[in-house]
Amino acid sequence: MMKLFTQVALWSGFTLAIALAAQVPNAQAFEIQNATFIGQQSIPNNAPIAGTPATTLNGLSGITYAGNDTYYVINDNAPTGDARFHTFTLKIQGSAVQVTPVSTTYLKTATGAPIAAQSLDSEGVALTRDGNLWISSEGYITRNPVVNPTISQFSVRTGQQSATLPIDAKFKATFDANGNQLTGIQSNRGFEGLTITPDNRYLTAMTESALITDGTQKFLKNTLTNPNEFKRSRVLRYNLQTQATQEFLYNAETIPVNIFAPGLTAVSEILALDSTGDRYLALERTYVQSSPSVFRARLYEFDLKGATDIRTRSAASAGIIPAQKQLVFDFATLGTKMPNLEAMTWGPVLPNGQRSLILMSDNNYSPSAPTGPTVNSTQFFVLGIGLKPTTIINTTTR
Repeated sequence: MMKLFTQVALWSGFTLAIALAAQVPNAQAFEIQNATFIGQQSIPNNAPIAGTPATTLNGLSGITYAGNDTYYVINDNAPTGDARFHTFTLKIQGSAVQVTPVSTTYLKTATGAPIAAQSLDSEGVALTRDGNLWISSEGYITRNPVVNPTISQFSVRTGQQSATLPIDAKFKATFDANGNQLTGIQSNRGFEGLTITPDNRYLTAMTESALITDGTQKFLKNTLTNPNEFKRSRVLRYNLQTQATQEFLYNAETIPVNIFAPGLTAVSEILALDSTGDRYLALERTYVQSSPSVFRARLYEFDLKGATDIRTRSAASAGIIPAQKQLVFDFATLGTKMPNLEAMTWGPVLPNGQRSLILMSDNNYSPSAPTGPTVNSTQFFVLGIGLKPTTIINTTTR
């Protein structure tokens, strides 16, 4: 394992989060017993929401639960370039889901200045117990100069940045003199997923697909001949108490349908299942080329226990043990055309004892304003997940 930080400044404003994690030496583990569909709701494209200035709701890409029916929602690379998060309420009554946008908070740099236009492509978000948001950005590697991926912390109250995690060089894009990419994430395929364990000990991110150095082919429309190279996502796990990092291989599934590129599936979100730091949910989605185009989505449980730490290795090298996974829910069973599911978070416990799981789609800044659920609208899906408590696991030694 590698120690994270060589400069205290990188941890500025983060002492409390470390202390909180240190107070939780034991972690409750859970097993998934079942998953059932509860209900769904949509909101119109370009729906207005209060803020200073007021804005509209499009391109929503991440969601995290704050308790009491309150959620924080981020959007990705807005054409306007305004980095921000939104406050929503979401109420579940039986199979009815009521979603209400409340307000918008604009993000700021550590000095309090506005975030520069289109310098933060927010994709993942996780709320800490001390009232901050970790936000992962895919960056913009096609820009000149390159904007590489980041994971930074922002205040819920003010939107101001308070900390930034170091990102290993392998995730950063470099190019030769002819413009050929040599290292880093693929364009628009960076830290799509981000989650924090309930005890706030582990912060975990996942790339949407393979790094350049984890395969031999870039993602090109209709030209990918070996999907096995594309599906190698990297899991990056930070231990926020010991300041150590580990990396693991997660292989997305291939779905044999007529899609954007043969067999192409990518990971759009992850979510900690418990505080062990090993067990997570992964949301995989596939773009299906049809008329109209739709998406295929599957929910998996995966376990990092026993997986190879690949921090110093290519994910394509021999002898690597990937994360073990199993299917939890296939959205094809709903019999409806699925939108671009990009986000998920735990919600409240349901009356039947299941834990609610909230999933949200990205409308990809569709110019239309549908009044009901369509492939290019913002939709919220609610599942009920049956969880069975298992052994208390000690996590202080890792």
